[in-house]
Amino acid sequence: MKELKFKHKERIERSYHVVVGRDLKEHIASEFIELKCKYFIVTDNVVKKICAERLYNYLKEKNVSVEMIVLDNGEKTKSVESFGKLSEELYSKGADNSSCIVAIGGGVIGDLAGFVASSYLGGVKLVHVPTTLLACVDSALSPKNTINLSSAKNYIYSEKHADRIYIDLDHLETLPRTEVSSGVAEIIKFGLIWDKGLFKYLEKNSEDILFMDEKHIIKLIEWAVNVNDKVHSSHDKRILLALGHTVGHALESLTGFKKLRHGEAVAIGIVACAYLCRHVRYLFKGELDRIVNVVKAYKLPYKLPSGVKAKDVVAAMRKDSKCCDNRLEMVLLKSIGSAKHKGGYLIEISEEALLQAFTDMEKEDIK
Repeated sequence: MKELKFKHKERIERSYHVVVGRDLKEHIASEFIELKCKYFIVTDNVVKKICAERLYNYLKEKNVSVEMIVLDNGEKTKSVESFGKLSEELYSKGADNSSCIVAIGGGVIGDLAGFVASSYLGGVKLVHVPTTLLACVDSALSPKNTINLSSAKNYIYSEKHADRIYIDLDHLETLPRTEVSSGVAEIIKFGLIWDKGLFKYLEKNSEDILFMDEKHIIKLIEWAVNVNDKVHSSHDKRILLALGHTVGHALESLTGFKKLRHGEAVAIGIVACAYLCRHVRYLFKGELDRIVNVVKAYKLPYKLPSGVKAKDVVAAMRKDSKCCDNRLEMVLLKSIGSAKHKGGYLIEISEEALLQAFTDMEKEDIK
């Protein structure tokens, strides 16, 4: 078992702990008993059967005060309606300001539970038990908790840091390859914005990572914790995590949150960004090739989905939560491992340049 420290520097410095290991239920129970809270597990109907119910029953056996709230699986659950439903359930089950919400699931459950934890009675304690690779390296580590509007991704959000994060590698073993690939998309992003050594590691070890080799997965989680630690050290740097997400969120919204996994949409966004950066001469051709090839190596999509038009993506991007006054703004790259800074990391781009990037992306097939 490994315990990693994750620090955020805000008005005061706070440390968070990430525990990585196998069969963590005994460790979780011992810490829950010590804290003496009333715990409310929030999970979905799929994860309940895979692992959440097992942990719930074990905590009950150890006389931990715990309730379980089960929501529907899927992106549709990350909604204003689900926020109200979960808050009402917590109230009906007696949650008070000393209670702790335990999010067991992927990014949808983590975001919704974190959003509720930030607002219920002004804020209650929060624990994450992520069950997808994407949640392990992204949403569980982030203080940003988001919910969707019916046609807009992540338009409502709050900030709430998890008090504890438990990453049980046993939960990741059952993941289908598509879920593993989706998680790797966020790790590719970390390599591009911050650490070219991480990017090289991803290039070199794609086969072992796709087969969830434990040594590599633990190393990637450690890398993700380290990058998040550094990026969240200042408000200016946080926006770096939006690389690929302006296009990605537009694609998720346009496809009704059903056709693409989040990581798949981000992968397409990363490739679009790379083509744009090549078009405006920020990236060399060889760097563009490496970015597209690593996306392909992890079996991720690298072109717009069939039926989605570039002009519609551009229109949806103008409504992105990060953009102001109908402008098109994105995080761009100046090289692999470094983002472009031009008065800030969110840079305005022209519609013409973006449409050309989409055109180039669709017609060129890198070997």
